[in-house]
Amino acid sequence: MVLFLLFFVFVLGLAIGALTILGAEAVGVYVIINRLNHKNRQKEAQIASQPQDLDPHQSLDFASNKQGVVWVLESEKVPRNLVDKGPKEQKKKKDFLEVSPVKKHAKIKDRKLILFESDGSQIAVDLKGCIVEAVSATSLPSRKW
Repeated sequence: MVLFLLFFVFVLGLAIGALTILGAEAVGVYVIINRLNHKNRQKEAQIASQPQDLDPHQSLDFASNKQGVVWVLESEKVPRNLVDKGPKEQKKKKDFLEVSPVKKHAKIKDRKLILFESDGSQIAVDLKGCIVEAVSATSLPSRKW
């Protein structure tokens, strides 16, 4: 009987210890999952509070009243012989073309690009249906492209 009692206490202690360890692991997993969910909820709330992207029509309206400085290569400063050459002639000989863009003040208003000359005159370019190709220039005084 004493041996049975010792065996029963041993098994009961082993079971209680195993249940304690399983309970501690369950609490640990619960805490970790709650922390991860809390971080996700914070990120979702932060994303929801940020302004949303504008739809394309609003973006066009928003961009329709911009102004600043642009560099323009005037068509009369491009040599005619380079423009008149066909694609085969251009492939045969590679010519280097040195250009000097002009700094102008520009404004976009009502889907028109308005370029302001230094003498105060204006040139308006209709942007509707245009394809605009961007060319970058350095900030160096030479403005090399």
